[in-house]
Amino acid sequence: MTVPSFFDLEISLIRELRKYCDVHVLMIISPESIHSSAFDIHKLCPEPKIINGQDFEEINKYQTFIDLKYWNIANNPDNSFISCFKLAKQIKEFIKTEEFDLIHSTTDCKTSVFLLPFIFRFKNTLFTEHDPIPHHKMNRFREFISYNLSFICFKNVLLLSDSLLEQFKGKFKGYYKTIYQSGLSIYDFLKSYPKVSNKYGDYILFFGRIDRYKGVDLLINAYRQSNAYKKGIKLIIAGRANSDFSVPENNAILLFNRYIPNEELAGLIDNSLFVVLPYKSATQSGCVFSAFAFDKPILATNVGDIPKQVNNNTGCLIEPNDVVGIKEGINYMLHADYGKLTTYIHNLYSDKGERSWGCIAKHLVEDIYNKIVKGE
Repeated sequence: MTVPSFFDLEISLIRELRKYCDVHVLMIISPESIHSSAFDIHKLCPEPKIINGQDFEEINKYQTFIDLKYWNIANNPDNSFISCFKLAKQIKEFIKTEEFDLIHSTTDCKTSVFLLPFIFRFKNTLFTEHDPIPHHKMNRFREFISYNLSFICFKNVLLLSDSLLEQFKGKFKGYYKTIYQSGLSIYDFLKSYPKVSNKYGDYILFFGRIDRYKGVDLLINAYRQSNAYKKGIKLIIAGRANSDFSVPENNAILLFNRYIPNEELAGLIDNSLFVVLPYKSATQSGCVFSAFAFDKPILATNVGDIPKQVNNNTGCLIEPNDVVGIKEGINYMLHADYGKLTTYIHNLYSDKGERSWGCIAKHLVEDIYNKIVKGE
């Protein structure tokens, strides 16, 4: 059970999971989520109902990645209290009818809150927490729902990062029987889009939603002091800002402050020299796995789990909140051995690589799902 914001990573994960077990997907959508990364549809059905994924023409383009017969869309037309209640009732009946052995949820969306009493009574449940400690300050009600009530009702939790494991255990002590760990791999669906020609020349790339913790302000200052700027290599910043954001008027810095469709994003990554992620804080980042889908090296900061993916073999790691460090990192990456870096990335995340989705799915089924169902 999931939501569109995780569709880009779950396309590949579900594909591999189905090689090891029978998986059905229930994706809860609402007006706020119909344009979310890889999941992008034009309109919702006017009533709360569960619809098979084959009936959504917009996601048929992913049929080579996923078997749409096993993807169901839980349609919430307006995200109102009544719609959430009606849809949650249908979801409960769907789960009862199919007689599933385990419910694995990655969402605490509004509709899922109405399912929590049912989840609490279900024998085998697992909740994936993408941000063990939230980046942003949440209102108390939202925090209670997301980080208290949901954790009480699910019997097990899955973390995709161990960088905040001890802090997480301390804050939510006693909520779980077991805390499991897994990881992410490349967003390989991005490679399904047609290649596009480069119309910007040589450039380095930052992409993703622009938040305060992303360090874009530091990147701009560092870039203007770097050899990339002096050599005429552009900086492209691609992603919608959460607040007012602008860059100094400069032909060398291109700001695309808007939603970036995946077709465009794939081209931006593929044609870049390398990707820069100057985060001030983070748990993990899907941007890492989008860049690695194209074997692109990354300049990133030493925060969260990012050092597990970015190192001397895959790019360059620097300390956070350091303009001089970012500048020196850019200068270093301009002379890096790209052939060596891209080969290492490709071998690590390819079908038989140790960090492939296949390895992650096998671990999830054999070491987590089976243990939960067998009560081990």
